[in-house]
Amino acid sequence: MPSPPVARALARGLRRLRRGLFALIQVLPGRGVGAVEAVSEPLQGWITIDGWAWRRTDPIVAVVVTMDGVAAALATLGVFRPDVGRKHRGAEHGGWIARVNVRDTRADVVSMGALAVTRSGLVERLDPLVLRLRHGNELGGVTRPAAGAQVVAGPVIVEGWVLPPSPPARIEILIDDAPAGRARPLAGQNPGLAATSPLPWAPLAGFSHVVDLSGVPAGRRVRIDADVVTLAGLRSKLDGVEVEVAAPPRAAAVPPNITELAARVRRAPEPRSSDSLAALRLLVVTHQLDLGGGQLYLYELLRHLLEQFDISCLVVSSTDGVLRSKLEDLGAFVHVCGRPSNTDPEQYETLLVGLAELADAHDCNVAIVNTMSCAFGADLATRLAIPTIWAVHESYTLGEFFLAAYGENGLHPYMRARTEAALAQAAVVVFEAEATRLLYERHGDPRRFVTIPYGIPVAELDAYRGRSDRAALRRAQGFAPEETVLLCMGTYEPRKGQGSLAVAFAALAEQLPNAVLVMVGDTGIPYAKAVRQVVERLGLDHRIRLLPVVEDAYAWYLMADVFVTVSDVESLPRSVLEAMALGVPIVAVDVFGLGELLKDGITGLLCEPRDIDAMVEALRRVLAASPVERAGLGQGGSDLIHGRYDSSGYADAYLRLLRGLVADPHKLPRELL
Repeated sequence: MPSPPVARALARGLRRLRRGLFALIQVLPGRGVGAVEAVSEPLQGWITIDGWAWRRTDPIVAVVVTMDGVAAALATLGVFRPDVGRKHRGAEHGGWIARVNVRDTRADVVSMGALAVTRSGLVERLDPLVLRLRHGNELGGVTRPAAGAQVVAGPVIVEGWVLPPSPPARIEILIDDAPAGRARPLAGQNPGLAATSPLPWAPLAGFSHVVDLSGVPAGRRVRIDADVVTLAGLRSKLDGVEVEVAAPPRAAAVPPNITELAARVRRAPEPRSSDSLAALRLLVVTHQLDLGGGQLYLYELLRHLLEQFDISCLVVSSTDGVLRSKLEDLGAFVHVCGRPSNTDPEQYETLLVGLAELADAHDCNVAIVNTMSCAFGADLATRLAIPTIWAVHESYTLGEFFLAAYGENGLHPYMRARTEAALAQAAVVVFEAEATRLLYERHGDPRRFVTIPYGIPVAELDAYRGRSDRAALRRAQGFAPEETVLLCMGTYEPRKGQGSLAVAFAALAEQLPNAVLVMVGDTGIPYAKAVRQVVERLGLDHRIRLLPVVEDAYAWYLMADVFVTVSDVESLPRSVLEAMALGVPIVAVDVFGLGELLKDGITGLLCEPRDIDAMVEALRRVLAASPVERAGLGQGGSDLIHGRYDSSGYADAYLRLLRGLVADPHKLPRELL
């Protein structure tokens, strides 16, 4: 065995040799990295293929896409790929994308590869992917799940594309020829179709839906089909797929190290005997601290509690945001913990160990958990024997929530089991809408699942209206006195339907030349960019304004003549309550809490979800109404909000629950309320 000095010298020599070999490899002519990563289903006779290619010392100057070994297209280089940049320094713009015409291809299966050409003339072959072509319906079809795939019994995502010659009104999904609900239309951006079709709705030709196959026996084959109905009234059948249903996987045994970490989270509950309000020591867990609806729900609640009472409050949030300083000004201690892992039980339990120590240091004795995505907070509190009030805003079944939030196989069975256990053990689970409560009540004790309507600061809104000049606000934004302003307020995302609303507005634009649509909430995501493309193609960018998220939403409510929301998944949106409080008439889709809040023709106008034809009719109704009729709708909504939806109401309900649970954690909500 060599002496320590000799061993150190040998180690240094080996390190130098490795560095030298690495440097030599970098300059060898054949050195290159890259991959063909994805090939899309054929859309209107075209497929999209993408990947990346990069060399440190000999830059890539061209990528030639091949089909069955024959050159088929030249790729566009320079696509931003931060994931590649994380693996290979300097490769952030090493992505490429190409579109290939397969309309005349007769083969059922093709091999799609690529050749990366460097500046020095070196050609690197990237391994191909095999694509099965479907020579089918030119109008569109189901693309997910793939034909012949196995799907797990339970909620299953169904996606596809549709591009009829006139705008789609609705897409109806069928399972073995039985109706299975409407898909969300104009819900998915599609660069391939946007590049090859001049139709205005091509950039958002994707549709999506979730079907429930829970009761289908394992091994059975089912067929998923879709029909499209256009605004012109034409019904057409799209390409469907046949899939095989598989049994859900069995949960694996929990590794010993996870069990040990979980044991560290628990501590023996300390006896607490105080009905004094000052004894409230809150643990609050939330997902974000920005200006979203769920976040403002929590902020309003805490503002009422902390301004009026001597309450200790620890706020734990997965991410930071502008509400942090506001909460700290109220006296809360705010800790940003990062997001718990969805796939790594060890990281999940390690995070909970740290939070358990923090909660113990603050001597928390009652908890508020905000949103389903903060299930880890409810899991933490119940394991610490802290009575928990869990506010659920998401209007999905539990299985659909897991699918929407984490995707297929995106949530480890361990964390899913922890979520289900926390939901079953929570002292109180609060919902804003009765329809949402009914979706969840089978996951726990129904006596502990209660509906408490959301509220907003009505006096603050009244004061704002009293000191504001509506006419001046409209002039500042360039609105003419005769223009009717339709306002849609909400971050752009497929479930909120801004693309569908643009198409619905376009159907009426020529008949109603004084109408203007303003959609506030553009965050620059791909969906938002596709909405902008649709508006430009419709030729209505002078009458449809697409604006980013704004902090002063109240001003836009005051400027509006009508507030429109076409979201197909909502509990009780704050924006609707605020607009109603300010007397703005509402047009809304009849889903969950909106159907409970609004009475058609009295406090607003309602239309069917996921139906652009119904949106057109609702807009036609409100725009055809006289100013007096619209004022009547607005006043009816305002009276309702002032009478039942002030934020002091739900804050008072929470206060009674908190005080009661500290005194007796086993009390039922109905005994405390």
